Amino acid sequence: MKTPLLIDKLKQKLRGHFNYFGVLGNMVDLNQIYNYVIEFLYKWLNRRSGRKSMTWLQLKRVIAFRSLAKPVCKARDRSRRVWL
Repeated sequence: MKTPLLIDKLKQKLRGHFNYFGVLGNMVDLNQIYNYVIEFLYKWLNRRSGRKSMTWLQLKRVIAFRSLAKPVCKARDRSRRVWL
């Protein structure tokens, strides 16, 4: 799969995950998932050839250009509501 297509598909998956799980109190976990995905994207993009095909700087440029979804809080966590 070409890199732009891979990142666009990854963007869709991350946006859906962040929209579903993006509640208050879950931002630490969402940031950990985002960092984990970026690390594995870097790892797998560099496995395509016998040498490193992409540096961290190049990957960050591609992510910025393709505007990869970042974690956001979309809704409040209703399970933490205090009842009086």
